Amino acid sequence: MKIAVFAPFPERKSGIPRVAEELLKKFCAFDEITNISIITPHGEGFLDTTVIANDKVSIHPLNMRKPADLLKLIRLYKRNDIFLSFSIPWSTPSLRIPIGGLPFIFLLSKLDFSSSPKIIQVLHDFIPYVFPEDDTERKGTRQIFENYQKYLSKIPARYIADSQSTKNDAMKYWHILKEDIDVVYLSSFVEVKSPRRHFSNKKVLVVSEVSPHKNHFRLLEAFEIVQKMHPDSELIIVGNVRAHLRSRFDAFLGQVMNRNKGIKISLRGYLADEEIISLYRGAAVFVYPSLYEGFGLPVLEAMAQGCPVVVSNVASLPEVVGDAAVLIDPLNSQELAQAIINVLTDDELKKEMSARGVDRAKLFSWDITAKKYVDVFNRVLTDQRTKT
Repeated sequence: MKIAVFAPFPERKSGIPRVAEELLKKFCAFDEITNISIITPHGEGFLDTTVIANDKVSIHPLNMRKPADLLKLIRLYKRNDIFLSFSIPWSTPSLRIPIGGLPFIFLLSKLDFSSSPKIIQVLHDFIPYVFPEDDTERKGTRQIFENYQKYLSKIPARYIADSQSTKNDAMKYWHILKEDIDVVYLSSFVEVKSPRRHFSNKKVLVVSEVSPHKNHFRLLEAFEIVQKMHPDSELIIVGNVRAHLRSRFDAFLGQVMNRNKGIKISLRGYLADEEIISLYRGAAVFVYPSLYEGFGLPVLEAMAQGCPVVVSNVASLPEVVGDAAVLIDPLNSQELAQAIINVLTDDELKKEMSARGVDRAKLFSWDITAKKYVDVFNRVLTDQRTKT
């Protein structure tokens, strides 16, 4: 089996690029996969050295403004059996140019071009529909999704969704048939550790960028309540503040600080993995009051490190945590505050939640995720042979 994989691979990876890179590492180990062509847009070919060094792998940074790259893309298209797309194929909104020629691949498939591979589209979330206010800086992401649904959504042979919640959204917003979507869960980027037995502080940790759907404003309201009852508590926010939200967030945070002299709230911005892991291992509770997630990797990572978790009861998050976390209504700041207080003040509860979280995290692995992806590849190719 020869596969082509399309994904961006910037030097500083998060989200989709990290998921794609982890799966590529695993794909290399499958005997039935004999060749992997990695197509990256705009020369963003920063990949793990173990992937680059593998004999099966070839990397193709493409720029569709170059005619030679267009011909290269056609050759890549013709020689592969599976074309796996981790990104929505339309354009880079800020540049208004096609992402690495991806729409051209879909067009060739739609025209039934000779030796066409089977396209499999990965679905991560539907934030542009659920939270259009996140689509700032006039990027037009909602329009990209709508263009895809209108012109391209019937082309892939299969879809792979990160969660049942994302599958439901694909059925709702794109009208994809449920039998055409496989759910394959992601895994943690950090190693699963032993449950924690000691909790020596009242540190409350959240790891996510500050954007509308992440719900940091209600988290700050909740922490005001927590701090009044536990002045030694501390809120640690890891993640950059979205540019369009910076002034409003800073103003709100300033009001909270002014109302509560001595309140401990620290903004850490972007941190390296090692620093985040240390915070997971040291915090008394991890909170994730997000209003919408396609999966929720930080939640899984916190559980893997034995940190008790308080999380929203919406979208994909209940799927990820099972019975290993405290679920709350993310629209209710009082409920969020009370859940945090309950965990902070009960060491036995923290120990129990730590053990449950570790056990839950063990159910997810990149080996399982990759195997399920390859199973989808094989089913698609088997269906193709049956039809011909």
